[in-house]
Amino acid sequence: MDGVEETRGVHAGVHSLIPGPLKLVNYTPLQHRYPSRDVQKVAKKAVWRDVGEPPIPLDTFRLCIKHATWGALRAGFLAGAIRSGVNLFLLLFRVLRTPKKFRIRLVLHALFGPDTFRFSAMLGSFTFLYKLLLNSLPLIPIPDQLAVLRSHRHTRKHPASDEESLLSPGAGSTGSGTPLTIPSKREKREGKPRHLSLTSEIAYSHLDGARWHAIVAGAIAGLSVLWEKKERRITIAQQIFVRGLQGSWNVWSPRLGIHIPYGSVLAFSLCCGQIMYAFLLRPETILDLTIIGKILKASKVHGETMHINRQLVRQGTFEIPLMESLINKAGNTPHNTTVLRNMLEHAKRGDFQGKVAGTCEIIHPWIDSCVYVEVERFVSVFTWMFPIYGALHVIPMILFKRKTFAKEPLTMLLKSLKGTVRSSTFLSVFVFIYQCVFYIPHSILCVLIIWRTRTSHFMLVSRASFWFLGAMTGLALFVEDQRRRAELTMYVLPRGLESAWSMMRNRGYVPFIPFGDSILCAVGMGMVMHDPQHLSGLVRRILYQFVGPN
Repeated sequence: MDGVEETRGVHAGVHSLIPGPLKLVNYTPLQHRYPSRDVQKVAKKAVWRDVGEPPIPLDTFRLCIKHATWGALRAGFLAGAIRSGVNLFLLLFRVLRTPKKFRIRLVLHALFGPDTFRFSAMLGSFTFLYKLLLNSLPLIPIPDQLAVLRSHRHTRKHPASDEESLLSPGAGSTGSGTPLTIPSKREKREGKPRHLSLTSEIAYSHLDGARWHAIVAGAIAGLSVLWEKKERRITIAQQIFVRGLQGSWNVWSPRLGIHIPYGSVLAFSLCCGQIMYAFLLRPETILDLTIIGKILKASKVHGETMHINRQLVRQGTFEIPLMESLINKAGNTPHNTTVLRNMLEHAKRGDFQGKVAGTCEIIHPWIDSCVYVEVERFVSVFTWMFPIYGALHVIPMILFKRKTFAKEPLTMLLKSLKGTVRSSTFLSVFVFIYQCVFYIPHSILCVLIIWRTRTSHFMLVSRASFWFLGAMTGLALFVEDQRRRAELTMYVLPRGLESAWSMMRNRGYVPFIPFGDSILCAVGMGMVMHDPQHLSGLVRRILYQFVGPN
């Protein structure tokens, strides 16, 4: 009897550790029928979805609401846990430099701050709306003209598939071919999916119905971005939209026979050209001010330098107070200070000495040598990005490769370290390339200033030259792992599109659209959820964890 009581105590302890929302599932019968290890397995399954999970057939609206509610609670809890983990990981790198009296407050804010709850509410609402609409729409009677079934495409390819599925329960499809179904390792080895019963197969045929169901469900669920702060909505909407573009491109490019070698590097270069041009000459077109701050921090260039360079390129003059502020900066070398004072004295007399862009003394007044500043910035950017990329490499490994990490922790950590070093080197090379291609034209221009012509001016220091200089930084993407190139392109693509859109809107080429961020997010989610199987593996796994097969 003592052993039985002890076992029940263990089960009760496990049940008490399950978060409140997850207790909607009745684990009480399991506690009496299964040992504690099985109870822990069930509890883990409630939080983390295993690959190869079959879709759940739903025949009534009541079941759809219950299924969507449970999925929303689960997704909200998981999103909050992930956001808290990321916040806490990033906090570890600066908490030691924070006074002790603020550390506990910072930790609590990282775990339970408003950002965590907003993120949790956004993904929970998205999951609820998507699951509810996706599973409810097939139950609504619609005209036959609108019922364009996915199964028709499969019927054209395999005319006997439907007949076989009705004759044999073992020949049916679980919907493992549906967008968000990820086959398990066992299914991959056997080469065939697990099967539902005949009744479940017939019920699930409604779930795989009209093609527009996923588009409508994704578009409406995309409005859940309204939970986030206004300044973050546009960033989230942009990322979702470019993911939708990625899926659409992956769908249509093979059908149209389009193949572009190193397409991700080319797209990355085009985006970098637009971003760097906007940063140097049109910063008002970059709505996310954190991007400007990150570029300034990576380049270690003073804000006054950027203003002086922009004014010289656009107007041929600069404001006197900006130069005075730059001269008074601490750490300037005597040589550069002398050159800058000479520029200032001439500028006060209205003579800007024909300067058409910022010189080396203006760009890096704390170092005389252009060669040494390259090395100094390479090391500075590497040490700055190492902890950030460390989080991006370690956290997904722990989340998506838990079993492998538990078996071979040292190997996985070394692999993450290698990826972190490679990614940090990528951004360092990015800054290195831009500085090199920026200094060389200016040096050539100084030598050829007597023979300068319109052609040399256009190629070396015109507005267009800044765009081409930024595009050349895309070569740094070759340093990164090939599998991460598309992800990095997806990161810079929304910033480039945002800047280009802002420039066109300022010139009156495109209209202003009210609630543009919410509309953009809805359109993007419609594209994403229509063809999620054509997205990158990381995005597809994330969607699978939050949404599941249905």
